[in-house]
Amino acid sequence: MLKFLTKSKIFIKVLILFNILTISVYPQNNIPKLEIQSSFDLERDILSQLYTEDHLLSFDAIIRLIEEIEDGTLAKLLSTKEYNKISFFIASFAKEGINPNASEEENQKFGK
Repeated sequence: MLKFLTKSKIFIKVLILFNILTISVYPQNNIPKLEIQSSFDLERDILSQLYTEDHLLSFDAIIRLIEEIEDGTLAKLLSTKEYNKISFFIASFAKEGINPNASEEENQKFGK
């Protein structure tokens, strides 16, 4: 029984060493490149895709837009003009969201 345990330990150590060696020797540059994709249709205006059929802003679409801006996806896929248009929309959207009952100090802090 003791011989079996020592042989199994040796076998496991050799197996682990073999796995580490094969992983390190295998060329890692064959990993396929992922294409950057947006959840928005880039053929159409992105801002028009933020609205529902009832012409109301969709909260989920705005969250997706903000996530793609933070990820850098839109910056890589859009032209500077389109990206600036979206940035202006987000900035004006944030400005409208400021509390109307805020103190002057808070308004100055946010530039209103």
